[in-house]
Amino acid sequence: MKIQIILEALNIKNYHNDIISFINDCEKMVSDPNIDKYEAPYKFWEEFSKRCYNRFHVKLANTTDHRVMGSVSHENDKKLYLSIDIVNKVFDDIKLYRTISPSAKQILIEVLVHELTHHVQKTKRDYKKAAKNKKGYFGDPSEISAFVNQNIKNIERDLPSNYTSKQLYDVISNTFRFFSHYSQEIKNQYIKQ
Repeated sequence: MKIQIILEALNIKNYHNDIISFINDCEKMVSDPNIDKYEAPYKFWEEFSKRCYNRFHVKLANTTDHRVMGSVSHENDKKLYLSIDIVNKVFDDIKLYRTISPSAKQILIEVLVHELTHHVQKTKRDYKKAAKNKKGYFGDPSEISAFVNQNIKNIERDLPSNYTSKQLYDVISNTFRFFSHYSQEIKNQYIKQ
């Protein structure tokens, strides 16, 4: 399990960088003033989806379920679903500004990395069962791994180059601050990972 986590973390760093590169390249492509502003979001999404498929072997799709930011299908179709809210924000930004706002870009990257982690794990999950589990949805080891992976760039960004153990603890605690109502056992799993 530990070797899988290490290999997964190495892959995830590349995922972050690849997704950022894809977004930047696609933004550059649609910045051409000759591309109609209503066509630009579709061109952006088509190229971005193609690059994600070629790199990660998943098809991007959207879901109208507003309760989830993303999900992944391990069936034959290998689809990675993004919330329609995220997709609409990307479309609106591209149509109006030919670029994606920093906040929308961060959400897109984090959700993609989170769901790509689940794709790599190749485990089918029963979310209702996980939620009823004594440790709950966020106590599930595959969720811990996915959440840490989606936030690893934020942790790296917030850490000074020469950090103390206290600074490391503070940055990690701040990243996982919304887990305050969970047991110390679950919080320790996140911090350990």
